Amino acid sequence: MIVRKARRYIKLNYQIRNFNEWSKLKQYLLYAYLKQNGFKTREDLDKLIGFIRSEYGHFEENKKRNLLGMIMSVFIAVFLAIFGGSFLIQVEDFKNRTIFTLIILFLAVLLHYLGKMMEQFFRHFTKKEARQSFQLIQQIILIQMILLTSENTEYHPFLAIEKKVQENPFLQEIILSKSFL
Repeated sequence: MIVRKARRYIKLNYQIRNFNEWSKLKQYLLYAYLKQNGFKTREDLDKLIGFIRSEYGHFEENKKRNLLGMIMSVFIAVFLAIFGGSFLIQVEDFKNRTIFTLIILFLAVLLHYLGKMMEQFFRHFTKKEARQSFQLIQQIILIQMILLTSENTEYHPFLAIEKKVQENPFLQEIILSKSFL
């Protein structure tokens, strides 16, 4: 979510080398941004999750794509079986038949995995928005859990990072900007 230059600036200026501290900083920036723009309670965050799901709710298409991939795999297997069967009928020697059978089985497995890799490659580019919205929903759910924890206990996980952000005008600008999401 943070632009690469901002990410690099933050890592270099604050010497954040710890992955947990970096992830907490990202969570706090998202939390502070949402809080700044009117999503202060868990109910407001529930409404935001509902909105994101309604806008980018294409998560169920993965099941259709998997069904399409399975149908293509079955089609390739049937084609190779018919092709292999007609070819094996013409071969008379038992040794040559076994070699050709193994070659056809190897080709079937190879084509199956090539098809799967191509499907994953194309899905990576076509499902980018759905993947990002799913990650955003996961982050918002995590923020809801942190809000619930802070309501029920005295624990506030963003206390140290909040002080760092308050001291830095660059991080304040990230929170106040309108193009964070």
